[in-house]
Amino acid sequence: MASWVGKGISPANLLESHKVVTSKEEWQSHREALLAKEKALMKQNDALYEEIRAQPWLKVDKQYTFDTNNGKRTLQELFGTKNQLAVYHFMLGPEDEEGCNGCSFLTDQFQGVSIHLAQRDVAFVVVSSAPLDKINAFKARMGWTDKFEWVSSGNCQDFNVLCGCKTPSGGEMFAFSTWYKEDDTICLTYLTSNRGTEVMVPVYAILDRVAKGRDEKGHGWKFPMAWVRHHDKY
Repeated sequence: MASWVGKGISPANLLESHKVVTSKEEWQSHREALLAKEKALMKQNDALYEEIRAQPWLKVDKQYTFDTNNGKRTLQELFGTKNQLAVYHFMLGPEDEEGCNGCSFLTDQFQGVSIHLAQRDVAFVVVSSAPLDKINAFKARMGWTDKFEWVSSGNCQDFNVLCGCKTPSGGEMFAFSTWYKEDDTICLTYLTSNRGTEVMVPVYAILDRVAKGRDEKGHGWKFPMAWVRHHDKY
């Protein structure tokens, strides 16, 4: 385990500052009040997702071609037999020695997702601008080889620009996008980045519910996720 792990973690003195009760009934009354708020938030989220699905779609007329382990394939071919496609745009560029820590943290959660999404008419793929051999090497290192498809957009940089994955200075950016195909028509239906991808990270969903939460404040880090490492570097 890396020597930095645990440094700066707040001491286990929460009992001194947190309200503690000894009655299950009193605890339950607090829990039920909070549960009502949780249910209300879930309903708000349900309504928001309805709005997301109802927003206008962007028709994509340009033909994008990717390098894959099965040869050159078009965006349309990435759908396979499905009408919907979900894409995670992973920060791994031609000059990078390894994938982004944060992208790797999120991508760890994708193991097993493809088979479930397929039952709802959704294909899933990860895309990076690095060449395919670099992608395959990092994928093998992370133990993701048979978990999901990962293709290279290195020869179609305009696809990366369309999805906001190229900064004005030419740097890499991460994102999540969804697409719909009907006959020969393809539309971009949703695109998000930054904290918009947090909902796909079950690690954070768990941390948000434990006593210390994410415990990302007060450590003097440059950014909240500074604790995250590739899973083989902890």
